[in-house]
Amino acid sequence: MRTFLTKTLVALLLAGAAHLIAGLFADGTFDDYYLRFTGPQRQALILGTSRAAQGLRPDVMNPILHRDGKQEALFNFAFTLGQSPYGATYLKAVRQKVDPAAADGLYILAVDPWSLCDDTPLKPEEREDALALGRMWTFTGTPNYEYLTRYATAGWGSFIGGPLHDADTLTLLHPDGWLQINAPMDTLSVRIRSERKLEHYRKVQLPASTPSEERFASLRETVALLKPHGRVVLVRLPVSDAMLDLENDLWPDLSDRLTALAVEQRAEFLDLMPERGRCSFTDGNHLDTLSARSISERSAKYLTL
Repeated sequence: MRTFLTKTLVALLLAGAAHLIAGLFADGTFDDYYLRFTGPQRQALILGTSRAAQGLRPDVMNPILHRDGKQEALFNFAFTLGQSPYGATYLKAVRQKVDPAAADGLYILAVDPWSLCDDTPLKPEEREDALALGRMWTFTGTPNYEYLTRYATAGWGSFIGGPLHDADTLTLLHPDGWLQINAPMDTLSVRIRSERKLEHYRKVQLPASTPSEERFASLRETVALLKPHGRVVLVRLPVSDAMLDLENDLWPDLSDRLTALAVEQRAEFLDLMPERGRCSFTDGNHLDTLSARSISERSAKYLTL
């Protein structure tokens, strides 16, 4: 009996050690979110939904802003419309991710009307609380074993064997939190994706979305949380003309509300929507890689003024 217990204990210890080692190899090919749950608490964050996750590039902005320290450099902590609309769940995550000692930080909050709406058929606990931001307890540490345990869909040995995605994967999450999309950018592919995206937003997202004063209050609370730690800038990122028309139908005075909020909280509001004519998009809703570089550069230069 003692021999059996000894062998069992040794086997468990070896399995545990193998998992601990395998976790060191998990990277930006694990999924589209994992690396944002790793690393230290941060003194400079980009917040928002997938528009910011894909459209604001820390690798472009940090050299211009001269933010190059591990904690001081901008880190993209934006997720998706389902995961990170402004609300209690996202606020909890931001509170855990921000460095409480920060005094000269920078916080860029990308805002669009969809991120401030309730999804009519769903309650928050059925929307963001059921996804990673709502379920996770730890938002720092490398590796983040809680995240790997919850969301690994293959054996942990696959972490060591190379990229977890196929070589032609459409997404790659960079260590700074930027989500790179490698979608085909020929005219026909872009047109098809844009038409599908617009149809979904027109027929599904718009009818289900209700502007929420509660979510707007959460945005205000997020700004208030971050303001003692540094500079807070609200940003409205460009979209296609057709997508903007839908947003104006949903929340026509949003930019005015954001301007007023910035004044009230002694923050700033940068409206990049007038830049949309110079931009190209993967689907009318998200900036492509080149336009993300351009918009990131323009945003960083504004922040140096």
